[in-house]
Amino acid sequence: MIDSAYTQYLVNKFFTDGIAVYVKIMPEGIYLESTEIFPEMKGQILSLGPARTRYVDHRMVCHSVNAIDAPDAQCSSCQRRKDCTAQMRLDLIHHRGILRFMLSCASLRNFMLFLSKLKQQGISPKGALITITVLNRGRWGELKFSFNRQEVLNEFFR
Repeated sequence: MIDSAYTQYLVNKFFTDGIAVYVKIMPEGIYLESTEIFPEMKGQILSLGPARTRYVDHRMVCHSVNAIDAPDAQCSSCQRRKDCTAQMRLDLIHHRGILRFMLSCASLRNFMLFLSKLKQQGISPKGALITITVLNRGRWGELKFSFNRQEVLNEFFR
Protein backbone atom coordinates (compact mmCIF):
# COMPACT_ATOMS: atom_id res chain seq x y z
CA MET A 1 0.00 0.00 0.00
CA ILE A 2 0.96 3.62 -0.33
CA ASP A 3 2.86 5.16 2.59
CA SER A 4 0.26 6.19 5.18
CA ALA A 5 1.91 9.60 5.75
CA TYR A 6 1.49 10.40 2.07
CA THR A 7 -2.12 9.25 2.17
CA GLN A 8 -2.76 11.39 5.23
CA TYR A 9 -1.20 14.35 3.43
CA LEU A 10 -3.53 13.88 0.48
CA VAL A 11 -6.58 13.49 2.70
CA ASN A 12 -5.77 16.63 4.67
CA LYS A 13 -4.87 18.66 1.59
CA PHE A 14 -8.03 17.87 -0.32
CA PHE A 15 -10.45 17.89 2.61
CA THR A 16 -9.08 21.20 3.88
CA ASP A 17 -9.40 22.58 0.38
CA GLY A 18 -13.01 21.55 0.85
CA ILE A 19 -14.29 19.46 -2.00
CA ALA A 20 -14.59 16.00 -3.43
CA VAL A 21 -15.24 16.30 -7.16
CA TYR A 22 -18.31 14.41 -8.37
CA VAL A 23 -17.71 12.43 -11.53
CA LYS A 24 -20.24 11.72 -14.24
CA ILE A 25 -20.32 8.29 -15.85
CA MET A 26 -21.17 8.24 -19.55
CA PRO A 27 -20.89 5.45 -22.15
CA GLU A 28 -17.63 7.01 -23.43
CA GLY A 29 -15.99 7.17 -20.03
CA ILE A 30 -15.63 9.14 -16.80
CA TYR A 31 -16.18 12.90 -17.05
CA LEU A 32 -14.63 15.25 -14.57
CA GLU A 33 -15.59 18.92 -14.29
CA SER A 34 -13.59 19.60 -17.42
CA THR A 35 -14.35 18.18 -20.84
CA GLU A 36 -11.80 15.39 -20.41
CA ILE A 37 -13.07 11.83 -20.74
CA PHE A 38 -11.27 8.94 -19.06
CA PRO A 39 -12.24 5.47 -20.34
CA GLU A 40 -10.15 4.09 -17.46
CA MET A 41 -9.03 5.60 -14.16
CA LYS A 42 -6.55 4.46 -11.52
CA GLY A 43 -6.52 5.53 -7.90
CA GLN A 44 -6.71 4.57 -4.25
CA ILE A 45 -9.93 3.98 -2.32
CA LEU A 46 -10.26 6.63 0.37
CA SER A 47 -13.72 5.81 1.68
CA LEU A 48 -17.03 4.22 0.78
CA GLY A 49 -20.49 4.06 2.24
CA PRO A 50 -24.22 4.07 1.56
CA ALA A 51 -25.91 6.99 -0.19
CA ARG A 52 -29.35 7.87 -1.57
CA THR A 53 -30.54 10.10 -4.41
CA ARG A 54 -34.05 11.01 -5.49
CA TYR A 55 -34.68 11.92 -9.12
CA VAL A 56 -37.71 13.55 -10.73
CA ASP A 57 -37.77 13.52 -14.54
CA HIS A 58 -34.11 12.37 -14.59
CA ARG A 59 -33.04 15.37 -12.48
CA MET A 60 -31.61 15.07 -8.98
CA VAL A 61 -33.92 16.74 -6.45
CA CYS A 62 -32.54 15.31 -3.19
CA HIS A 63 -29.25 13.71 -2.27
CA SER A 64 -27.66 12.16 0.82
CA VAL A 65 -24.00 11.12 0.87
CA ASN A 66 -24.54 8.92 3.93
CA ALA A 67 -28.15 7.66 3.43
CA ILE A 68 -29.03 9.23 6.80
CA ASP A 69 -29.10 13.00 6.40
CA ALA A 70 -30.43 14.90 3.41
CA PRO A 71 -30.51 18.69 3.09
CA ASP A 72 -34.19 18.98 4.05
CA ALA A 73 -34.92 15.83 6.06
CA GLN A 74 -33.71 12.70 7.77
CA CYS A 75 -33.80 9.83 5.26
CA SER A 76 -35.34 7.37 7.75
CA SER A 77 -38.41 9.57 8.31
CA CYS A 78 -38.78 10.96 4.79
CA GLN A 79 -42.14 10.29 3.13
CA ARG A 80 -40.43 10.11 -0.29
CA ARG A 81 -37.79 7.57 0.71
CA LYS A 82 -39.42 4.88 -1.43
CA ASP A 83 -38.74 7.05 -4.50
CA CYS A 84 -34.99 7.22 -3.78
CA THR A 85 -32.31 5.28 -5.56
CA ALA A 86 -30.07 3.32 -3.18
CA GLN A 87 -26.44 3.94 -4.02
CA MET A 88 -22.93 3.55 -2.72
CA ARG A 89 -20.53 6.46 -2.40
CA LEU A 90 -16.96 5.71 -3.45
CA ASP A 91 -14.28 8.34 -2.82
CA LEU A 92 -11.12 7.75 -4.81
CA ILE A 93 -7.74 9.46 -4.41
CA HIS A 94 -6.61 10.38 -7.90
CA HIS A 95 -3.85 12.71 -9.08
CA ARG A 96 -6.60 15.26 -9.92
CA GLY A 97 -7.95 15.23 -6.37
CA ILE A 98 -10.54 13.26 -4.47
CA LEU A 99 -13.14 11.97 -6.88
CA ARG A 100 -16.61 10.92 -5.74
CA PHE A 101 -18.44 8.14 -7.57
CA MET A 102 -22.12 7.47 -6.84
CA LEU A 103 -22.63 3.81 -7.74
CA SER A 104 -26.00 2.28 -8.51
CA CYS A 105 -27.49 -0.62 -10.50
CA ALA A 106 -24.98 -2.63 -12.53
CA SER A 107 -21.94 -0.64 -11.38
CA LEU A 108 -22.94 -1.18 -7.76
CA ARG A 109 -23.33 -4.92 -8.37
CA ASN A 110 -19.88 -5.01 -9.99
CA PHE A 111 -18.39 -3.10 -7.06
CA MET A 112 -19.95 -5.46 -4.50
CA LEU A 113 -18.49 -8.44 -6.40
CA PHE A 114 -15.12 -6.65 -6.43
CA LEU A 115 -15.32 -6.07 -2.66
CA SER A 116 -16.10 -9.76 -2.19
CA LYS A 117 -12.97 -10.71 -4.15
CA LEU A 118 -10.85 -8.33 -2.07
CA LYS A 119 -12.23 -9.87 1.12
CA GLN A 120 -11.45 -13.40 -0.12
CA GLN A 121 -7.84 -12.28 -0.71
CA GLY A 122 -7.67 -10.66 2.73
CA ILE A 123 -7.29 -7.13 1.30
CA SER A 124 -8.93 -4.15 2.99
CA PRO A 125 -10.87 -1.96 0.55
CA LYS A 126 -9.69 1.28 2.18
CA GLY A 127 -6.34 2.14 0.69
CA ALA A 128 -6.63 -0.42 -2.10
CA LEU A 129 -5.17 0.64 -5.41
CA ILE A 130 -7.73 0.03 -8.13
CA THR A 131 -8.51 0.55 -11.79
CA ILE A 132 -12.01 1.59 -12.83
CA THR A 133 -12.93 0.85 -16.43
CA VAL A 134 -16.08 2.10 -18.17
CA LEU A 135 -17.98 -0.42 -20.27
CA ASN A 136 -20.08 1.21 -23.00
CA ARG A 137 -23.64 -0.11 -22.64
CA GLY A 138 -25.16 2.10 -25.32
CA ARG A 139 -27.16 4.64 -23.31
CA TRP A 140 -25.12 4.38 -20.09
CA GLY A 141 -21.67 3.53 -18.84
CA GLU A 142 -21.16 0.57 -16.53
CA LEU A 143 -18.15 0.52 -14.22
CA LYS A 144 -15.86 -2.48 -13.81
CA PHE A 145 -13.33 -2.64 -10.97
CA SER A 146 -9.97 -4.37 -10.68
CA PHE A 147 -7.26 -4.48 -8.01
CA ASN A 148 -3.71 -3.33 -8.78
CA ARG A 149 -0.60 -4.48 -7.06
CA GLN A 150 1.61 -1.78 -5.53
CA GLU A 151 4.37 -2.18 -8.08
CA VAL A 152 1.97 -1.47 -10.94
CA LEU A 153 0.93 1.91 -9.54
CA ASN A 154 4.17 3.17 -8.01
CA GLU A 155 4.72 5.54 -10.93
CA PHE A 156 1.12 6.77 -10.75
CA PHE A 157 1.68 8.31 -7.32
CA ARG A 158 5.10 9.87 -8.01
